[in-house]
Amino acid sequence: MGLSNKFTDDIKEVDVIIVGGGTAGCVVASRLAAAAPNLHVLVVEGGRDNYKDPLIINPFAFIKNQDPSAKTALFFRAGKSEDLGGRELAETYHGTGSAAVHGSTGPIHISSGTYRNEELTTDFIRAVTSLGFPETADLQDLESVDAVSRHLRFVSPAGDRSDSAHAYLHPLLRDGQHPNLHVLVEHNVSRVLFDDDDDNKQACGIELVPNPLFHQQSPPSPPFTVKSRLNAVVLSAGALCTPSILERSGIGAAAVLERAGVPLKVDLPAVGENLQDHHMLLVPFRSAFPPEVLGNVALLGDIADVPRQAEALSVCGRRGSNFIEAAAKLRPSADEVEALGADFREGWERDYVTRPGRGLVQICMAGGFPGPNDEPSCENIALSAFTLYPYSRGSVHITGPSPTSDEPAFDSGIFSSSPSSAPSLSSPSSSVSSLSATSSSSFDVAASCWTYKKLRDIARRLDSYRGEVAYAHPPFPQGSGAALSQLPVDGPSLAEKCGGPDKVPKLVYSAEDDAVLEAYVRNAVQTTWHTLGSSKCLRRKGSQGRRFEHRA
Repeated sequence: MGLSNKFTDDIKEVDVIIVGGGTAGCVVASRLAAAAPNLHVLVVEGGRDNYKDPLIINPFAFIKNQDPSAKTALFFRAGKSEDLGGRELAETYHGTGSAAVHGSTGPIHISSGTYRNEELTTDFIRAVTSLGFPETADLQDLESVDAVSRHLRFVSPAGDRSDSAHAYLHPLLRDGQHPNLHVLVEHNVSRVLFDDDDDNKQACGIELVPNPLFHQQSPPSPPFTVKSRLNAVVLSAGALCTPSILERSGIGAAAVLERAGVPLKVDLPAVGENLQDHHMLLVPFRSAFPPEVLGNVALLGDIADVPRQAEALSVCGRRGSNFIEAAAKLRPSADEVEALGADFREGWERDYVTRPGRGLVQICMAGGFPGPNDEPSCENIALSAFTLYPYSRGSVHITGPSPTSDEPAFDSGIFSSSPSSAPSLSSPSSSVSSLSATSSSSFDVAASCWTYKKLRDIARRLDSYRGEVAYAHPPFPQGSGAALSQLPVDGPSLAEKCGGPDKVPKLVYSAEDDAVLEAYVRNAVQTTWHTLGSSKCLRRKGSQGRRFEHRA
């Protein structure tokens, strides 16, 4: 079959079924097919065939791309060193830094792409260093913190987005040597099927239906069934869809499944819980840059215009950029920790004091903003910042048995009161924490408020800074020490007026300002598309600590 959007008889029975053709699914399928070409491997993906899709391969189009996909968020952030021990590096790294922490032969490319706004990159680094944070050659060396560096992207030197489908899966589908590798796109998996052995349930197949987003003209059809000869079903459908598939299969909290009308097979209350994401603020500023060096035209363009834009941007090299130019990974000072309050200090002392290499936030300099300018002659830039280890937890659960007509119940959990036994960031996820629910929520809010203050201090030190884009900032009252400002586009910067970025005074926030800021942060915070943690398959306490096993 190869790759198709139609169900055919030759995939009714295969050896291994992989549900979800995203980042993990593409890697697993490709490595299985390469290592054992005799195995019949089927990948089922809800999205479309993305081979050479302009929305996928063009980095500048990332903000427009909301379909299910195998893409990354397009900026590179390495994991912690203790999380990566013994793993083969899947990257080809084109930046500076130690070869000990970067790969050089993998299919995923990490580079600057084909364009970098050197002026803005230098400007940001200078502004951050003026606050006392040094420049480092490689912020992603698994050790650097309280530092700033040029930023790299999941983009090849030729300017193509480096996603797992194009790096792993598509080459094998087109090399003529892997006839047993199959991909069915535009189909949703309803549930996993199990054999009839009540004492030792094993996944033996899946039930699937056409995705109505792409098969709207097709008459409704009964579900298709695919069997696995090896009882091997891999769920890699992401942190939102994987728990939903488990629950529709009868695996989850008994109360959730009863409400959804799904017969219970295994009572696993953790399924769909513990949903995590970084908490992001995307904050625009007015700049002195002309439009031809920024990414606003590309970021704001119509989705149907991407192919034409790609051709035009190729001429100047900007096709191969996502316009994120530099980044800083920062921690608050001891005085700042004290000022953030007792709840923040509790979490800080437990999970950060003994880990000096753990950053609180990463702040990225973006040469553009996907929103309107506040005046036609002034181009926007933005600082995108996300807290790295938030405590808040959310959930996603099914409301019925259908993958297409029953909308899931989704709670991002951002700034929510976490469970009273929230996991410590310094301990295994199964350990019990002493951090209270109130402290968990307060810590995350305080961290985002500190983040806003820090990124604004950085922005005011940029040579290109010409004030705040008022509609996207807190409405501080006039006369406040934190009041917003506007400078003429063709006039001097605040840093120039003050005699250098290190001479720009820090803003002073009153208690009233802090209240305005907290209200803004609660309203403006976003997810970062880095969702994880929702498919834990631990049994309840008292059941000998057994796990529900995925045989794959």
